[in-house]
Amino acid sequence: MQQRTAGTKQRGAASIEFAFVFILVFMLFYGIVGYVIPLLLLSSYNEISAEAVRASLLIPTNQENYPDQVRQTVQTVIDESWLGARSDSWKNQCEGYESGYVTFSTDTISVCIAHNNPKQIIPPITLFGWTFPQLPDALIGEARIQLR
Repeated sequence: MQQRTAGTKQRGAASIEFAFVFILVFMLFYGIVGYVIPLLLLSSYNEISAEAVRASLLIPTNQENYPDQVRQTVQTVIDESWLGARSDSWKNQCEGYESGYVTFSTDTISVCIAHNNPKQIIPPITLFGWTFPQLPDALIGEARIQLR
């Protein structure tokens, strides 16, 4: 008569447990990466647009081609940042900005950089009815400064 032990009853239990734990750990890792990378990109957009606004303040306002010089300065700052080496899909113009990344009003300069399709960075996946990461439609970094 053969006696059954605990080891003979539990064959394959470890691999089943590993499969469930692996799925949970994968969901956690992908969720962290899926939210951190777009947040890092958004932070970079805010920093680069603030840097571009600060650089545009160095241009004297009494010059006749002031708006063109501001546009050129902003474009140079964006091109010299790490975004300049990326394709144009990583840096889009914002809605309502008629002249590139810059818009002027009577006493304000605004710079805006956007990524219009953040799902292109980290594509969302669906597991067990959960879709993650859930990202906004666009990542927008904007800086504005009042001149007077």
